[in-house]
Amino acid sequence: QQQQQQHQQQASSSTSTIPASSNRSSGDSSAELRQLREIHQKLQAEVISLRAKASSVSDEERETQNEIALVAAEIGKLSLELNELKESLMESKEKLTESVGVLKIQMEKKESLETQITDARETNEALSSAAEAVADANEVAMAQQAKAVAAAAAAKEEPPLAPVETGDLFSWDAPAPAPTT
Repeated sequence: QQQQQQHQQQASSSTSTIPASSNRSSGDSSAELRQLREIHQKLQAEVISLRAKASSVSDEERETQNEIALVAAEIGKLSLELNELKESLMESKEKLTESVGVLKIQMEKKESLETQITDARETNEALSSAAEAVADANEVAMAQQAKAVAAAAAAKEEPPLAPVETGDLFSWDAPAPAPTT
């Protein structure tokens, strides 16, 4: 803008410094000179205008170039961030796959342990039941033995039987039965 103002001042000073054509005698030359001055002024104004436009276009071009550089830098940053996120995603997927595998193994172990616990409980119940049955059988056997021992002891303590008279069957003293005819 300062350049534009300088050019305008120069253009106005250059037109005012040209002496009027009082030395010339012909009216054609002064008209031609006026015409040339007008053309010169118009050309200077156009030059100034074009310089201003060029300066404006240059400023816009610089702004556009700066914007392009900023956008390119931001694209670079975003690309780096995207690559980092992709790597992080891959690591997370690997960890998830690994964790799922570990979880499956743990679930299989849990199921196996639950099966073993169920089997152990059933075995324990069966052994307890068998132990109770054996204990009951021992009690029955001991009760029977106690009865047998008591019966044997009672048999030893019983008084002797009264003598049975056997004389009439096998005695020599008694008469023999008469024969039946």
